[in-house]
Amino acid sequence: MQKNETMLTPVYRYVFSVLDESAVTEDRIRQMRVFKSHLRKSACILTETKEIESILDCTIELLERFHESEEIGQDFWNNKLKALQCDSCQSCYHCKKCRIYYWKELGEVLLQKTNDEKKSKTYFPVRSLPDEIQRHLEPSASISTLYLSRIKRDSIGVFRNKFLMLKGMSSSTPAMLNNIFDTNDYVGGGFYLNWNGYGVAIDPGYSFVHNLHHYGLSVLDVQAVIITHEHIDHNNDMRLLDDLHFSAARFDEEKEKTHIIDWYMDEISYAMASVLRTERSGFKEETCRLHRVMAGDSAELKTNELDVTFFPTKHIPKDGTYNYKEHTFGCSFCCKNKVQKKIITYTSDTKYFNGLLEAVKEADMVIANISGIYEDDYMQIKEKSTHLGYGGCYNLIRKCSEKYGRYPRFYFLSEFWNGKSDIRYDIVKCLKRELEEQGITDIRIIPSETGMLYDIEDGSIQCSQCGQYTDEVIVKRPTGLNEKIEVLCRECYF
Repeated sequence: MQKNETMLTPVYRYVFSVLDESAVTEDRIRQMRVFKSHLRKSACILTETKEIESILDCTIELLERFHESEEIGQDFWNNKLKALQCDSCQSCYHCKKCRIYYWKELGEVLLQKTNDEKKSKTYFPVRSLPDEIQRHLEPSASISTLYLSRIKRDSIGVFRNKFLMLKGMSSSTPAMLNNIFDTNDYVGGGFYLNWNGYGVAIDPGYSFVHNLHHYGLSVLDVQAVIITHEHIDHNNDMRLLDDLHFSAARFDEEKEKTHIIDWYMDEISYAMASVLRTERSGFKEETCRLHRVMAGDSAELKTNELDVTFFPTKHIPKDGTYNYKEHTFGCSFCCKNKVQKKIITYTSDTKYFNGLLEAVKEADMVIANISGIYEDDYMQIKEKSTHLGYGGCYNLIRKCSEKYGRYPRFYFLSEFWNGKSDIRYDIVKCLKRELEEQGITDIRIIPSETGMLYDIEDGSIQCSQCGQYTDEVIVKRPTGLNEKIEVLCRECYF
């Protein structure tokens, strides 16, 4: 028992949780009758039963008379107070006149009478808070407020009209490396595009949210999320992103209305999100709009100056055959303004097939997911069945040049599988040499790395050392296993 509590305190606490300064209704009276009935059936109530029933009977009668008229209620309250002041209670081993306090508190709540017992603090029928607990409940900056204040949305000035690489390695590779070396330095991730302040997160895989924060962005810099298929390196962080967004959006005082994220998802990820929404465990309707994407259907992401179209990919075989499931897709971003339009194409995970050429024929920049390589793949004896591999990345550019007479100026290779060794630098070097032999000499081929920034308007990439943007970049060979890839301008390199 806490200080200033008696055996009747829990009952009084419940009564005051039911009553407030609003009108007394029949529903409240009924609720008090039900409460009394439950107490009578409870085996926990022993010697106090008679006293509790007595005070509850008086409370119910007061509410009934007050409901009839306030004047009748006041008369009943006054008469009962006089009776309590003359009576004594032996229900507790220490008497603090709790019944008198309780009755005066009822008068304050229902009849606006002053409870003079409250000033003396002789008895208070509510659990008192220790000072060490009270200080934690005083108004202070919440975690959400601190989160919002640390990552300001003025950071968008840095990323405006940029494409930010937030992806390291593919699949569970970073998790395994982190375990082997007891570190958190190896990351997966995804991509982030911002066009005129509209932010799109693409394939938020393993450690995407960590990468987003590391480079100075928050979930409130995301207006749309695209998930191309359900594999862990493409949708692992979808729940974390959603939960963090829900928490942050509620405390964002700079927004006049609730911040909404539009989710454009493959069929499997969409089904997962829909189940969570149905079970009220995520993707709440007040903060999320869910869109199911089937490549080629009417689901398109369009704003005033950004059009996103989806195209089918061939990634997940059906039952071990060479027929592919139809729910996976890639996407192309058409970024427009009054003087120009720029196109970025993301292949996502797919084997090479001629239908991809249509998606990249007008692209200024392409992000191609290469995965690992094999001897037959490099020798172009047998193509990879679920990813582009070396041969698919080579054919995508060569055949685009042959068929349309053009190809993207920037070609980022992403989602490397470094399970045997770090292949990134050498693969890019060999690919560039082979394409040059085909007369394709002015393409910039870059192994994608977290933190790389591509300027959509100018068609340039940020130098890893000086921070300036240039379209003449040199890829620096990493010095150790899976070390960070750097791209340098000529001045920094030489």
